[in-house]
Amino acid sequence: MKEYNASKWLGILVGMLTLLGALVFGVISLIGMGFSFLFHSFSGGPFFIIFVFLILSGIITIIGARNLPKKNRKNLYLIYCLIVGAMLLIGFFMSYGALGREIELLLLCLGIGYGLLAFVVIQGK
Repeated sequence: MKEYNASKWLGILVGMLTLLGALVFGVISLIGMGFSFLFHSFSGGPFFIIFVFLILSGIITIIGARNLPKKNRKNLYLIYCLIVGAMLLIGFFMSYGALGREIELLLLCLGIGYGLLAFVVIQGK
C-alpha cells in the first residue's frame, strides 16, 4: 500500500474543485461586471485578487499533494491546508446570503474539504 495515497487523491479532488469554483466565480463576476459597466459603475479590482487566489490555491493544492512523503513539505502543506480551509470557512460565514446559495455552498464544501485534507495528511494516509 502506498503512503499518502488517500491524501493525494483527496488533494487532487479538492484542487480540481477549487479550480472549478474559480472558473464559475470568474464567469459570474465577468457577467456582473458587464452589467456594471453598462450602468457606468465599473470596479474590477477585488475580482482579480479573488480569482487569482482561487486559481493559485487550486494549483498549489494539486502540486502539493504529490510531494507529501518529504517531511518538510508535508508540514508546509498541512499549514497551507489549514489556512486556506479556515479562510474559505470565514469567507462562507462573512458572505452568507450575499453570493447565492450555490457559491456559498461551494465555499463551505471547499473549506470542509481543505480541513479534511489537513486531517488526512496528519494521519499519514
